[in-house]
Amino acid sequence: MGIARYLEERPSKQFLAVIIAFAAGIGLHSLQPFNTLGGGRIFLFAAILGLTPLVFGWKRLAIRIPALIFLAAILGFLRFDYFADASATGSIAWWNGASAVRLEGEIVAPPQIRESYQRVVVQVRTADRGSAQGRLLMRAPLEPRYAYGDFLKINCQIERPGVIRGFDQARALLGERVFSECGRPLSVVRSGNSGNQALAAVYGLKDLMVGSINSHIPEPQASLAAGLLFGDRRLPSEETAAFQATGISHIVAVSGYNVAIITVLFFSLLALLPVPRRLTVALTLALLAVLVAATGASASVARAAIMGSLPFLAQAVGRPSGTANALFFAAAAMLLVNPALLFFDLGFVLSFAASAGLIWLGPALADRFGWARKSGVHFWDKLCEMFVQTLSAIAMTFPIILATFGKISLVAPAANLLVIFAVPWAMLFSFLAAAGGIVWSPLGRAFSFPATILLSYIEKTADLLSRFPAAQFFTGRISWVAAMLFYAALLLPFFLPRFRRRLSPAPSSSPGIEGWIISEEKDL
Repeated sequence: MGIARYLEERPSKQFLAVIIAFAAGIGLHSLQPFNTLGGGRIFLFAAILGLTPLVFGWKRLAIRIPALIFLAAILGFLRFDYFADASATGSIAWWNGASAVRLEGEIVAPPQIRESYQRVVVQVRTADRGSAQGRLLMRAPLEPRYAYGDFLKINCQIERPGVIRGFDQARALLGERVFSECGRPLSVVRSGNSGNQALAAVYGLKDLMVGSINSHIPEPQASLAAGLLFGDRRLPSEETAAFQATGISHIVAVSGYNVAIITVLFFSLLALLPVPRRLTVALTLALLAVLVAATGASASVARAAIMGSLPFLAQAVGRPSGTANALFFAAAAMLLVNPALLFFDLGFVLSFAASAGLIWLGPALADRFGWARKSGVHFWDKLCEMFVQTLSAIAMTFPIILATFGKISLVAPAANLLVIFAVPWAMLFSFLAAAGGIVWSPLGRAFSFPATILLSYIEKTADLLSRFPAAQFFTGRISWVAAMLFYAALLLPFFLPRFRRRLSPAPSSSPGIEGWIISEEKDL
């Protein structure tokens, strides 16, 4: 059976092919992200006009399907081209490199507190008393503290984000659509707050809960709790090094990786109890909603929640076969809004890889090695399920981590298996300690006791495993081509036989070669 025929008979596969082509177009432009076409876009629009009749008016599938895929790739390329273009008239990027500029705008996200400054993203409204647009990254002193929605009048010299110690800030900031930065403002005047009041209330609640955590949970466990719940990376340097050495630093960054693990494992742990399935689903969704709200409902956390919850939702509703389409649809929707996520947002890439591992690789590993067989012991079966899920997520994210950071943690599988079951419970009790402490201080102290025990267990496990000889070693970053070859070597043994069976025509009941031939009339 030919590829065109295969896709023609399976509309869902056409859907996947179009999404992959759209992402490929984005990826092609991402190789040179700032070389936008400008006036040259007219040629791509002409190609779109030429391909559209082939897609919707041509009868032969051998023409129609390739035209559809090529059209999707062009649309992906154009989407990224417009997203990365900072040359529009009135863009704040026009002032890059100029002398001191007077700007006005509002803070569009909660400022991130660093060791010696505040990282503030400002949506610019005016520049030198003229209208302007675009986002500006400002590194302001620690005092006074700014908040989401603050309207600021800034006097500073702005520059295009540069390269610091080999780190290309311009590429890293592309996902936030920030093309200008102000290193140290000459002056900043706050003049009111113009932010969304509902979001401001959510962010204020987050700050209140962080303060409650610090009041009821001792350090360094309080910093770990804040990292688990809100993604705040304020762990002491030695704790951070231990988490990195053991490959579990992802748990203090609210990404799709740990959201996927947490939701699925929380669901599995509840399944050990005599809890009705619908109540189990409701409680897990409630945990996810609380996680999103408690972290301030930021875009990164929302993406993580969408990506990380898909495998769990498929398992909950009993429709695992449709999860692949849901995963690709969620990814395509996010790339349509922000195409820079594909190559410039590590959290998005890890989210997709971890979720894909849970959807595809996990069941394939369980089937191939017999891990899916039921022993009759409920607890043991669930433990095996957790092992497979964790192993599949680690395997699928390993090449990305190696290509990004260039290091391998030999104890990462053991560390993840030892601590991952404690993460959702540590999050739960930490949240209850924070919320309870706001209502009544003794209630916060009551919940802080189990939270502290679980958080200490996670920290001590990381510290102990990080002391093993060769817990991690640096290999140097591999190329993305090598990462793709790793994925091919990992996945092909599981999926190539099944794919070949699907492409092979069904044998005829009568002998001879005639039954193996597909005529053009049949294709039509």
